[in-house]
Amino acid sequence: MTQSKVNDWQAGQIKEFRDGLLACHDIPSLVSLARNLIYFSQQAWFLKGCNPAYLKRLNDLRDGKPARVILLVDLKAIAHLAYSRARTTDPAQEFATIVNAMKAKFRESMVLYVDENETGGWRYAADPRWKEKRQEPEKGFLGFMERLREALDKRQAKRYLIEGYEADDVIASLASSYALAGDKCVGICQDKDMYQILSPQFNMYWKGEFFNRDSLTKRYSVEPSMWVDWLSLVGRNDIPGAAGIGEVGASKLLITFGSYMNCLNAIDQVKLQFTEKIAESLLAFEPHYFNTTRMHRLNRTLDVEVLV
Repeated sequence: MTQSKVNDWQAGQIKEFRDGLLACHDIPSLVSLARNLIYFSQQAWFLKGCNPAYLKRLNDLRDGKPARVILLVDLKAIAHLAYSRARTTDPAQEFATIVNAMKAKFRESMVLYVDENETGGWRYAADPRWKEKRQEPEKGFLGFMERLREALDKRQAKRYLIEGYEADDVIASLASSYALAGDKCVGICQDKDMYQILSPQFNMYWKGEFFNRDSLTKRYSVEPSMWVDWLSLVGRNDIPGAAGIGEVGASKLLITFGSYMNCLNAIDQVKLQFTEKIAESLLAFEPHYFNTTRMHRLNRTLDVEVLV
């Protein structure tokens, strides 16, 4: 089979990227260059033209240093866990117990805490339905969070917070950035939204259990690349999905056709292999698809500091 050649525009993009690699003299600058093209770089022609040169430059800059394991801790999630357990004890003690157990499990790992404002991020302004049914946190918990932040800052623990974005976005950007730096990350979190970034470089860990790419496939029969469409079809965070589809239906559709748009492009096959009602639901969902996926898709390109 003859491989298609890149066009002039693609060739120009490859040359610009490869020239940019030569101007990168440390890992943070290298990651910054690649992070800006993270979605674009998934295309086969770009990978073929740029990935070997990128890996060579990364190897040169790492200078034989082994890959690290970075723990990305969802601060609010761990704080909620500690607060819920602390019925007769100080939640700060529970938090310390959880963190110490985590550090014992992942020895010699860098621990990064990821925070978010209580007011949330851009999604709350973009769609008033976003998490509208979620209960307001107790005043006692809000006070605990403030004390926790002060304690972490006093200890000079690394705490990330980016205005306008939720912790999931920051974790996704950190995981992508450290993967570009040749490291691996473990997300200490439980949010299903994070499943979309599961990869050989990113796994999740919560209450003693790992969740990785294989776990997702085993439980839901889909790949991480399908997860945003799965969330959109099923509905999540108070954003409705496609009527009558459900979790099992979404998995079967995505296994069969690969994506929601593929379902639309093969709607006659959907009618044959599923039902007329499901096909009608998918068609009715089309006007809502862009906004729904926009709400569920995590940002992996935020300008986060990569520690070397």
